[in-house]
Amino acid sequence: MTPPAFDLGHPLYREAIALLAPGAQDVLGAMLIGGSLEFGAASPQLLPVTSVAQSLSLSSIAFPFSIGPDLPLEGVVLCEGEGLLHLIGALLGDPGPAAAIEEIHVPMLRDTLANVLGRWSASVSAMLGQARQEVSLESAADPLMAGGVLLQSSLARSGPAILEHHPFLVNGAAGSLQLWLTPAAATVLVTSHPAYTPPETAPMDAAMSAPTPGPAPGGSPVEPIAVGRPQFQQLGERQAPQTEPARIDLLKDVPLTITVELGRQDLTIKEILELSPGALIELNRLAGEPLDLMINGQLFAKGEVVVIDESFGMRITSIVSPEERLQSLR
Repeated sequence: MTPPAFDLGHPLYREAIALLAPGAQDVLGAMLIGGSLEFGAASPQLLPVTSVAQSLSLSSIAFPFSIGPDLPLEGVVLCEGEGLLHLIGALLGDPGPAAAIEEIHVPMLRDTLANVLGRWSASVSAMLGQARQEVSLESAADPLMAGGVLLQSSLARSGPAILEHHPFLVNGAAGSLQLWLTPAAATVLVTSHPAYTPPETAPMDAAMSAPTPGPAPGGSPVEPIAVGRPQFQQLGERQAPQTEPARIDLLKDVPLTITVELGRQDLTIKEILELSPGALIELNRLAGEPLDLMINGQLFAKGEVVVIDESFGMRITSIVSPEERLQSLR
């Protein structure tokens, strides 16, 4: 017998899904300094993956994801549309959209979508009273072939999948952030909720006390049927979460480590053991060459050494362009 379809309108499930849009608005809005972003939500759908995979646009990217270990969730996060090209351009600091999605953009988009799912996972974990769960984005398939990612995921093997569609506008260009889940994963969000009440079955004594019908006209006895009164959970009105405007204040408590690098040198273990007070190490940088300013291990700017009130300082002479930072990710 085919199991009944998952109730897409279940209030506990809708409460968990409603936490995705505000987190995505905050993450993307904080990165789009100087750009405009409008985020929304469309009605959920239960669709066969095979029929959708062929209709995706070329401007799309998808990653299988998993959240766990206490909240075992698997699915696919997908982003597509002209708005995605504008999003890439805005993240790179360009005034217009990117011409196309290229391999060089994949690490940046993976990190962005991982941050979106991380914010959603943290909100869902707090709602369920659980510790924050880990989010993992896989890239076994080519993420730029979004249809192939859907077909190679577990979604294609589990029958119709749930599509949670969130349209957005980046500088007026339309895009789509999609969360694909199996009905089994959606059921986990419901059954893990503190307010979830398992459906009650008819008590045994009521079934035993029901009158036994007499024999049928043909003489064969009729099996008794247990009849119980259905139990419904009392639900109150729920307020949809308010979406706050994007603010750079959201990143105030994010730690950044700034390092000024004078130079580097590779030494063997034997050479290191031979070091002593007074030993000299020749660096791979000539006198007068600019120094590197690193933020969280990534090259951000170049400059020169200065002295400020008997302390060393650095005067920045150039900022590394977004294109050069992307080249370093290869």
